[in-house]
Amino acid sequence: MWCSAVRWDGPGDVLAGRVEQRLRRMSPLATEVRAGVLGGGAVLRGALLTARDRAQDELFAPPDRP
Repeated sequence: MWCSAVRWDGPGDVLAGRVEQRLRRMSPLATEVRAGVLGGGAVLRGALLTARDRAQDELFAPPDRP
C-alpha cells in the first residue's frame, strides 16, 4: 500500500514515486516501483540495444508503398 508520508532519499526514489503514481492511474493492479542501482554500464548497454533495434527497423523494414 502506498503512503504519502514516504521520505524520498534521492533522484531515483523521486522518479520511482512518479512512475508508481502514473501506473496507479493507468492500471487497476497495485504496483510497487523501487529505485535500483545498476550503474553506468547498464545504462550504456540499454542505449546500445535500443540503437541497434532502431537501426534494424530502419534497414530491414518493408518499403513504404505510395
